[in-house]
Amino acid sequence: MQEIAGVTVQCNTIDKLREVFREIDTDNSGTVSFAEFSQACRKLSIEVGVDELREFKKSGDGELTFDEFCIFYICRLRSAFNSIDVDKNGEVGAVELKNAFEALGFHSTLREVRSLLSKVDKDKNESVNLDEFCNFFCFLPSPNIRIIMQQWATGLAIDTGMYLHTLY
Repeated sequence: MQEIAGVTVQCNTIDKLREVFREIDTDNSGTVSFAEFSQACRKLSIEVGVDELREFKKSGDGELTFDEFCIFYICRLRSAFNSIDVDKNGEVGAVELKNAFEALGFHSTLREVRSLLSKVDKDKNESVNLDEFCNFFCFLPSPNIRIIMQQWATGLAIDTGMYLHTLY
């Protein structure tokens, strides 16, 4: 395990992030440019916003190394998590998740939401903490709350490394 931006990240998560990074780094330069990042997001129908552009500009050279990408990524996941964790207790429970789904137009029963929650809830306490959330959603090139909720609503976690590869 390794800590990135205050989140304990499992080794397999780092491996998945590395796969995503390699798939996005289409010129094999060892860094990801904003153009490469934008192209990967477009292929997955993910909107690239001002926050992403700001992060690339903040890096100084307009490109992200793997370490910078991991920090950016985890910070974006934290932001998505915090938007779902309405009571700010550091855990997302079934009611918060159901409300988040409904706010984005996904309608599920509480029973369905609990079932989806159980796929992410590794410690089986019927809620998801930030570490569990980040380790589960490490497969998207840009953690976007709508995309995360779509993936969660379908109950699927795809291997984006493989998925991105089929898009190029």
